Amino acid sequence: MADINMKLTTAGQVLAAKIEQGDGTIPLEITRIVTVAVASNDPLNQVFIEDDIRQEFAITSRTQVGATAKLRGRLDNFGDAGAGIPPLDEGYPVAQVWVCAMDPDEGEIIYRLSQPTNPGWMPAFRERPMELTPIFTFTVGNATEVIIEIAPGDWATVDALENLRWALEDHIYDASVHVTPEWVESVGQIISELVAHANNTAIHITPEERMRWDQAAQNALDALALAQINAGRIAGLAARVTQIEDSLFNELGANPWNMTFENLDGIQVIEGIWNLPFRRVEC
Repeated sequence: MADINMKLTTAGQVLAAKIEQGDGTIPLEITRIVTVAVASNDPLNQVFIEDDIRQEFAITSRTQVGATAKLRGRLDNFGDAGAGIPPLDEGYPVAQVWVCAMDPDEGEIIYRLSQPTNPGWMPAFRERPMELTPIFTFTVGNATEVIIEIAPGDWATVDALENLRWALEDHIYDASVHVTPEWVESVGQIISELVAHANNTAIHITPEERMRWDQAAQNALDALALAQINAGRIAGLAARVTQIEDSLFNELGANPWNMTFENLDGIQVIEGIWNLPFRRVEC
């Protein structure tokens, strides 16, 4: 349903004649564009009946070039909570689409009508979401203008959205708006202050914390020095123990060691000479 060309109904022909006879003084006032679920055997002579209407299109844009007018519509099954319109709870065939207009003598009429051979289906919202955005094209003749309420429920027009898009893009890429010399200088000052603050230990470390940290560091240095001293002592003791082990147990030679005695009571000397002053047996 991208582009819908509407046929002028009998009532629409009468209204078009009135507009033509008005010689450009009478506007074409479109009241609404709606869907109908039931087709007609004589659609062009069909009479406007309010109860036949199933849904109404939101008109999102209007363009007119000479005698040709185009209306862009929007139809969905979502509903509109803000406008008190519930989601569509029952699907229906889109058998007809009416362009309704106001006749100064007859009131609201079916001005133009479309009745497709194979109607489309508008499903209930619970079945699947659907949105239609058709364009309605028709000739307006000698009308001064086409009057229609754009976007019921405060829908934005397509033209307005397009203009807004370009305005936003121009604004986004306008560096003079978002970045000024004063702003750059201000940001640079803020960064410098943050760096200085981060490096200022006087702010982040209290005297009590510094004293505790200094004492802990000194204790660690003292413990290291003591450990080094003890390691030296242990190494000396280990060397002396090794020397004693060698002299007592390892590779005994001719006279590798000396032994002293208080006396020789109970000891029989087999070899050697008893040296009494030195209290030793010399071999």
